[in-house]
Amino acid sequence: MAFARIAISIGYIGRGFSGSQYQPKLNTVQGVIEDILYQLDWSNGNEDGHAMTMSSRTDAGVSALANIGSFDLERSIWLSAGPDGVTKAINDLMPDNCVVTKAVEIGSDSNITDPKSRTYLYRLQALEGWPAGVSVELMSEWCTMFEGTHDFRNFCRLVEGRPTLRTLISCRPWLDATGVILGFRVTGVSFVWNQVRRIAAAIQGIAAGKITQAQVKAALGNPDQPADFGLAPADWLVLWSVTHSEIPESGEVESPSIHVGTEATPRGRAYKLWSARIRREQEAMLLAEWLDSVIQ
Repeated sequence: MAFARIAISIGYIGRGFSGSQYQPKLNTVQGVIEDILYQLDWSNGNEDGHAMTMSSRTDAGVSALANIGSFDLERSIWLSAGPDGVTKAINDLMPDNCVVTKAVEIGSDSNITDPKSRTYLYRLQALEGWPAGVSVELMSEWCTMFEGTHDFRNFCRLVEGRPTLRTLISCRPWLDATGVILGFRVTGVSFVWNQVRRIAAAIQGIAAGKITQAQVKAALGNPDQPADFGLAPADWLVLWSVTHSEIPESGEVESPSIHVGTEATPRGRAYKLWSARIRREQEAMLLAEWLDSVIQ
């Protein structure tokens, strides 16, 4: 029987999932889509016994505008249904917090876990204690510290046997429509566990005056000397794009320009109410991007 390897672009709202990768008895993105593939009788287990492979791992609470998954589908079904038919069949069974926006055929030996780059957005402005009035120039300086090749041992959750040397292609401010800082946008080939959230915590610490830029530079330059600047919440992290050589139009997607105003992020009880509103605003941002893709 002949098979076609299909790559799908997957968006999801993180607070509805216990991460992207399959976990027994937990609601995960991979688990939801594999269940759908089984319902459609489109499942063909790979070497690890799963019907689908995910390109990028995201933690519980982390959202994605466009992660990528791949699975093998009988070629006769692919030729009959085509990209639109495959996308529609999966979406008809999807929950409202997850969507497939694209389906394409890739090479039968293509490794979906080896993309050219991944881009994340982190919304610092949504963190309690983020100060008003941080200049774009200062923010750019803080972001630039992390660019290039570094041992990110002090900016990740260590996993035995997993290298911590990583290269960040770019790290720059993410601005709203009026030039106010929303957070930062970071692109790299690969990331270590919790890397972006620990970078976010370090930048927030500098902005709040709790740590210095020199301390962060020292933690990057001297990875053998332990330093811990904290772990920022998962809620405000979005896997924005994944660039893969075999997937047309994958990759760089313009950062959204939401108007947030210049007021300081509130604290205490006010922050809880405010962050609930901002969380829904962030989800609406993703829904609007997906709707544009689906309509096209």
